[in-house]
Amino acid sequence: MGNLPVFPLLVGELILLVLIVQAIFYLLHERKDQRRSANRLSLKIQDLEQELRELEDQESDIRLQEQWFRRLFNQTRDMVLVHTITTDGLPGRILEANDVACERLGYSHEEMLGMTPMNIEFVQAPTTTIGYTKSDMVVLPDDYVHKRQSDFVARPAKQLMERVLKEQVINYERVFEDRNGTSIPVDVEAKLLDLGGRRVVMLTARDISERRQTEQELDESRRRFNDFFMRSPIGIAIYDAKRHLVDVNRSCLRMFGVPDRTQFGNFDMFDNPFVGPNTKAQIAKGESVRFELTIDFAEAGYRAGLVTTRNDKASFDVMINTDLSKNRAFP
Repeated sequence: MGNLPVFPLLVGELILLVLIVQAIFYLLHERKDQRRSANRLSLKIQDLEQELRELEDQESDIRLQEQWFRRLFNQTRDMVLVHTITTDGLPGRILEANDVACERLGYSHEEMLGMTPMNIEFVQAPTTTIGYTKSDMVVLPDDYVHKRQSDFVARPAKQLMERVLKEQVINYERVFEDRNGTSIPVDVEAKLLDLGGRRVVMLTARDISERRQTEQELDESRRRFNDFFMRSPIGIAIYDAKRHLVDVNRSCLRMFGVPDRTQFGNFDMFDNPFVGPNTKAQIAKGESVRFELTIDFAEAGYRAGLVTTRNDKASFDVMINTDLSKNRAFP
């Protein structure tokens, strides 16, 4: 009976031991979870550090690209503008303009960024509003008429934007106006770009004033030559590089008694029985020659296929000039 109190004491100790063991297992499990969490956190930190390094590299690349782009943007001799596209499909605000564009158009960089391409493009506005009579112009409100005229002026710009959106890159000629209203004819390349998910257009405009001037001078030169060609008392025939007749003036037709250009083209001015062998050799070498050509028109029909109203003999001072463009003969 004296040993009975020992058993409850042992049970209590066992329960305490079990609780201690459970606590130890719990602590070990928690520590293991903490280690796993720490490992996952370490891996996450490594991933974030790698992403940060990649972002820094990308940012560095972007800065280098931006520096390269700006150098290229400002080193070109052409005018370069980057502008948005409005919801109405018109050229929108200018986002960037290079130094050449600002200098050539006479605006500061800040002023250019507050404009649109339509502010610098010259468009011939209608002198009268199409479709309106004089009575209509009196009755219709000024705001309405102004809007119709503005729509008319904006129409070419909208058509260009439609082409850019469809074709990505287009070329066309336009006339810019500088701050003083001076016209600048330009050859423009419009290219559609994606700027951070936003569609913009880059315009590269080359001044073609000198080319236009050269074209005008060439047209004037041609006009003067054509006037001289048609009115000259000297017979002139023009041939291409293959010695095919291009044109002949009236004086030449009268001299040979030929009715029209087609019949004159059937006569070989370079190789016919009335041209001497030495002269033919020079012509064959492509040399410019001057010689006397004596034609017996009574024989020219059957000997050289010349259809003519003349039946006499005549001598001509002929110069075949190949120095100008190697395609003209002047009988």
